[in-house]
Amino acid sequence: MESRTSAPDETLLLPVANEETVERLLETAIDIAAERSLRLLVIHVVAVPDQLPLDAGHRLLDDSDEQLLADAAAIASEHGVPVDQRVRFARSVTSGILGAIEKENVELTLLGWRGRPPRQNVILGSYIDVVLRKATCDVLVKRIQTPQPDIDSILVPIAGGPHEGLALEAASALASQHDAVVHLLHVRSETDPERSDGDANTLLLLSLIHISERRCV
Repeated sequence: MESRTSAPDETLLLPVANEETVERLLETAIDIAAERSLRLLVIHVVAVPDQLPLDAGHRLLDDSDEQLLADAAAIASEHGVPVDQRVRFARSVTSGILGAIEKENVELTLLGWRGRPPRQNVILGSYIDVVLRKATCDVLVKRIQTPQPDIDSILVPIAGGPHEGLALEAASALASQHDAVVHLLHVRSETDPERSDGDANTLLLLSLIHISERRCV
């Protein structure tokens, strides 16, 4: 199943699985896509067992799955976000998501996370760990276990890591859409000589400049 509209070249990929989580994920996806002028691609992955050919996956597709995609696409369109929708048949949810990233011009993927799993050797659990390791695009993870309050304040920890730019961009996009304040925080141990007060202040200043168009504290 496929639905297309004219859209920007760069894409935000949003995999959805059920009604319980799609609304929470869609809110953030729309905010980021609108702010960064991205096309939104909403997909539902149907995992097809090895004993069946992939083209037999249609037998496993429920009407509710297609309705889920249609409803998500309609909501995005109402917010003025260019949107496409797809059903992907794959051997696993993980391979379906990674395949979509490779096939489409995906700049960013948004995944939902329900909380830390009980196993100690798993960071986020389910398919998320594998997607984070193998995706060829940036990946954002949103926790969807608790009800989402109104967004009026966003905290971004600053440590100079490789993912800091993406975190600042995401915070900036959400702040712009919700008229929220972005708080930048750097934690420095007094016993750690690795970074001086001056270095820490410079790090915060550079981060502040990165999102200077937004309201920051």
